[in-house]
Amino acid sequence: MLRLKRKIRFILGFSALALLLLAAYELFDLANPLRILGDSSIQSADLGGIPANQWVRYYQPAYAKWRRQGHAGIAYDTQRATFYILGSDTHGQNWDNSVHEFDPGTKSWTTHYPSADSENYRVDDRGVGISGDDQTLPWAMHSYDNVLYDPINDALVVTAQPGHNPISKMLGVSPRIHPTWFYYLPLRIWLTPENLTQDFPSNFAGSSAYDIER
Repeated sequence: MLRLKRKIRFILGFSALALLLLAAYELFDLANPLRILGDSSIQSADLGGIPANQWVRYYQPAYAKWRRQGHAGIAYDTQRATFYILGSDTHGQNWDNSVHEFDPGTKSWTTHYPSADSENYRVDDRGVGISGDDQTLPWAMHSYDNVLYDPINDALVVTAQPGHNPISKMLGVSPRIHPTWFYYLPLRIWLTPENLTQDFPSNFAGSSAYDIER
């Protein structure tokens, strides 16, 4: 039985490695590894100087109005060749529910919209926890590895839940529904599925994966 478990672990590990290599092969142009397929932006020359198998400090701004929060998640945009960070600590004073985008080619950060004030947190008529004033935003949450990029719909997909956000106690009411959130990048708006009667995964402190075949 122990030998069978070891074989299963080896197979799973080998399969994961094969998928990772396949994704890397599909993503990069082997003739020009600095050019990411599908991206027309000019990549920083510093990318070519990064040594293999080493951690390096690629870019650190002299000043920033925000900092990456503990429990935040990250996703890679295969169309724009940029990274997105979303997530908040929520245990302290920081309730960051903004989307932050990093362009490694230009070494620049962009915040898509300001975070919502705690006064704008509420539960809507559907029973969904929302925030924001000018636009509807999800609650600040621990996103962990639950932020994905969907290249077909050009959207971020967030399957996390705001389980550690203390706003429920402050409001005196908790959301009945924790939907999967979609951030449509061309318009920079948050959307939820129309069918809210379905069962959504209770994904807290977990991880999600994107199936490119389905």
